[in-house]
Amino acid sequence: MSPAIKAIAHQVIDELPEGATLEDLQQELYEIQLLEKAMASREAGRLVPHEEARRIVMARLRKT
Repeated sequence: MSPAIKAIAHQVIDELPEGATLEDLQQELYEIQLLEKAMASREAGRLVPHEEARRIVMARLRKT
């Protein structure tokens, strides 16, 4: 485990409210993971603008 990951985990734990559950911790870590993946996709140019995605979805819906 890298020191950066440990630091993030410690920060998340420190910021949880009293009475938080393991599920709360898991949810926070999962959301961080999703954001990191989204940022990596954006940096790699793998994201589609919202309006383009909407056109693609609407075109596929019309075909069904």
